[in-house]
Amino acid sequence: MADLNEYIGNAEQFPVLRQWDFFNHAGVAPVCKAASDAMRAYADQA
Repeated sequence: MADLNEYIGNAEQFPVLRQWDFFNHAGVAPVCKAASDAMRAYADQA
């Protein structure tokens, strides 16, 4: 598994952190850029 420390508080991976703070609520959380890019690429193939 990848080291998650590089994602914690990383506005490059979580652009929403430039304007908002999130407190690790599993039900409502931002998607990281890597996951967003993967979902977009998958949707573009459909």
